[in-house]
Amino acid sequence: MGRMSRALIASAIGMTVVAMMVGSASAARQPGRVPVKFGADLTTHTQPSNSNPPEKCSEADDGDLADAACTRMMLSSEVGSPSGHLKAPSNGTITQIWVIAGHSGTFTPVVGFLSNLNGGSGNGKITAKGPVLTHGSSFTEGEDYTIFKFTGLHITVKKNEYLGVRNKSTSILRCDSGSPKQLVFQPPLVVGAAPVANAGSDDCSLLIEAVMTPAV
Repeated sequence: MGRMSRALIASAIGMTVVAMMVGSASAARQPGRVPVKFGADLTTHTQPSNSNPPEKCSEADDGDLADAACTRMMLSSEVGSPSGHLKAPSNGTITQIWVIAGHSGTFTPVVGFLSNLNGGSGNGKITAKGPVLTHGSSFTEGEDYTIFKFTGLHITVKKNEYLGVRNKSTSILRCDSGSPKQLVFQPPLVVGAAPVANAGSDDCSLLIEAVMTPAV
């Protein structure tokens, strides 16, 4: 093989490598595939005020709930939302759940729709849930608060769905203001069931945030 042929082959291989690299970079820049967050805008300065001891479902501000499990759905956020995304901005998959809590506990994350909203009332339904997750207390010896980050999740979420939790009591809360921040459903919402009216509401903000990968 002559020098000219070898040079042409080397040049072709080089162009192929460059093309592959450009293609990979282009794929990495595809719009809509960058992870986004929604829910509460949690930082290490987000204090879980007045959340210890954990609040039972029966202790919700409005409604006559029993001392049993319930589903709490985020209605608004006292601490704001990441990039203004209180609800899921698109269809996709939740890969991480973050929480700040005043006390150790467990919860099941859920996603669903709220409708017919009128102040502290509305209808709710959930379409997916995650595994039972266990967290500690976010209080530390310093001024910062621990964010518990649960990774490796795969929870399908639809555009405009809200975050929620199912448990019997929770400290994933910030209780500082007096307007409804969550709707409470009892018995707990069931995946795939028809929408039902809330049994009560609560003035505490749920301190839960989701990291999702948007669908293509």
